[in-house]
Amino acid sequence: MYTINTDGLELNLGLGEYKFNFWDFQTPDSLDTISIELQGGAASYNLGNGWQSFSESLEFDREYFVGEVNQFKIRIDSPEATLFTRTTGELEYPDDDLASNGVIEFSYESILPEPVAYPLEEINFMGSVVLRDYCTELRTDRYEFSVEQLEDQFFQNAVDLSPYGVSGSAGLWNTNSGVHKLTFDMRGDYDQANLLFWNGQELVEINPVHISNSTISIYVDALSDQWGFVLLDSNDASNDTDLRISGIEWLGDSSQFNLNGGYLANLTGITPTDSIGNAKIEGDSVTLTTGKYDRAASSLGQWTMGDKEYLKNFGTEGTAVTFTDLESGIYSFDWSMYSSDRDNHDALYAWNGKELTKIGERASAQQISSARWVQENITATVDVVYDYLTIIALDEVDKRGTTDFTIENFQYSEQLDYTPPEPININPDIQTGDINLREGYTGIATGGGDRAISTISEQLTGNRDELTGLGTEGSYGSWIGLENGYYEVTWSLYTSENDLDRDAIYWWHDDQAYLLAEREDANIQTSRTRAVSDRNTTVFEVTDNQLSFFVLDEFDKSGTTELRIYGIEKVFEPVDVFDMPPVEIMV
Repeated sequence: MYTINTDGLELNLGLGEYKFNFWDFQTPDSLDTISIELQGGAASYNLGNGWQSFSESLEFDREYFVGEVNQFKIRIDSPEATLFTRTTGELEYPDDDLASNGVIEFSYESILPEPVAYPLEEINFMGSVVLRDYCTELRTDRYEFSVEQLEDQFFQNAVDLSPYGVSGSAGLWNTNSGVHKLTFDMRGDYDQANLLFWNGQELVEINPVHISNSTISIYVDALSDQWGFVLLDSNDASNDTDLRISGIEWLGDSSQFNLNGGYLANLTGITPTDSIGNAKIEGDSVTLTTGKYDRAASSLGQWTMGDKEYLKNFGTEGTAVTFTDLESGIYSFDWSMYSSDRDNHDALYAWNGKELTKIGERASAQQISSARWVQENITATVDVVYDYLTIIALDEVDKRGTTDFTIENFQYSEQLDYTPPEPININPDIQTGDINLREGYTGIATGGGDRAISTISEQLTGNRDELTGLGTEGSYGSWIGLENGYYEVTWSLYTSENDLDRDAIYWWHDDQAYLLAEREDANIQTSRTRAVSDRNTTVFEVTDNQLSFFVLDEFDKSGTTELRIYGIEKVFEPVDVFDMPPVEIMV
């Protein structure tokens, strides 16, 4: 059920036909109309008198929606078409002289024909193919054939495979021509392989962004009743790759979809690859709960970003799933929420490795009974800057009540409008003293393994005495061989030092020390003897091909303070670059 008002509503529909039911037009203004907008591509509508194409907008007056349930059909004829888009127009009421508070409720449903499943094992092949109960595998291994053999013996010289690789395997199915839904995943060295779709007339290369070890679906348009795939090694290296096809369904003839012998990827979304807590994954749909069998916020934080404390500021417990092997870009997904939590506002978050973004919360849901809140079919977009994204459902206060968040249709949408950062390994090239290499962070600490200040001073300056005015002992880490430019470092402090005037963190640059943080900055008490700081992000300019930090105990060996570094990356559009003067060192 959807509600349209003067704010408009956006619906992203895939290829196919949809039936719309409109009712309950509530408005004081008889002049109000409803406008259906289209951006890009092609679409048609049917009011019972045949299909008619439209390219911009349709308008219906109020009388059409008064009385009996009304229906009309829309057909999305090309994959680039978007219905009810917010970028060039909205589903809204045109301006007129009278105030309008019109509301109309509607639902829609797909009216595509039922898919026809084909047996996976009925394949003609050449090369390495394995038939299993649940999938058919095309492989590149020692049983593969050269591209010359595949061209000559399998395709009768109807194709040229030489631009795509050196050897591999091929398989063809005999089905109806038309559009098929193919469900598959890849294993092994898939980043060294090329996947080609043979539509019966020509080869179509599958974009590498649609090749991963996640289970995805693509829609292919077979122009012949014999079609299939070729999997090729891109080089002479001994790479082993598996294409595991777990489903083939015929959806209809080519005219219903307008793919022109090509393919369309990820209509049904990408499947999560891992989870923690209580997550139910069914294909590209996953439900995350804040109820029974979820996990504490500390466990979620350690699993998600290598920091037990981070998520404690946002909730107490929950569930998370992660999507991996992603191409950087903007991704979209649909989410719904069903809650029985009377008192708290459970929430859904996305973590992209740089920032935690709130997607939605129970506070915005519609209450449908005394103990039930619902919000359905909301589309969200997130930036993926690395190769993964984690979705987290959090109970924000306590264990009472349960909220289920359902995620569907997670898929690549478009490129980022900025250059994504380039991460580097957080393990320092030079390690002196107490350096802790943990899952999720690198620690540089004043602890049992730290070194005398004279040792650190000699390594940094060549003079054992130059830095003795800063402290007594500590540790040092440096990343060398970097390209000059701007580097963003994500860090926090962790300490058991009780004296707020002791211990400090320094950035070493151009033979000078710059104070980054002191013990007193760790102002979040996590236990009687432990404190942490917020997670911070600081941009440093590198001009000498290295990035260095040292941590010092300023007085004696009591207590421990650790600089925890969660990420280092080169950035191309820096903001708020670190700009503090160097410290004066008293010798």
